[in-house]
Amino acid sequence: MLGLLAGCSGGSHTSPASPSRITLDPIDVAGYTGRPCALVRPDQLAQHHQPAGTPSGRDCNWPAASTDRPSFTAHADTTSGGLDPLRRHPPPFFEPTTIGGYPAAHTDTDHGGPQHGHCTVNVGVADSSLVVVTATYENRSAANATAPCPDADMFATLVLSNIKTAAP
Repeated sequence: MLGLLAGCSGGSHTSPASPSRITLDPIDVAGYTGRPCALVRPDQLAQHHQPAGTPSGRDCNWPAASTDRPSFTAHADTTSGGLDPLRRHPPPFFEPTTIGGYPAAHTDTDHGGPQHGHCTVNVGVADSSLVVVTATYENRSAANATAPCPDADMFATLVLSNIKTAAP
């Protein structure tokens, strides 16, 4: 099952530390902007007992596998400028991290975002491109509902493993 990890720190409200610069080969995600559900392969979803996704605008939405699991959304972002705008103007919740060796940040417009059942991870895959994944628990009494960042990180790791090995 996805995300059996727990824990997400409280994040930062002021002058957060910057995620490190991209030191790995940049990943071109432009081919995924119109095909967000291609960010994860069907065999990856099956391996983690995750239902297939449905495109919705720039996002792909993957429903929760069960009431105690999160749903996921993901998209490739080639227009926001990458992680730099988030570093310069961080949202109320901003927590630097790394995903697959790439700099990333957990973010939310709510200071207590992860505690409220949702966590977004923005992965800097190139200087001006991101992969954005959100994990959301609709069932707030689920075991990991107050710590969804590891679930978002796990799904982002699936996305990175796919896009690093497959051309769109």
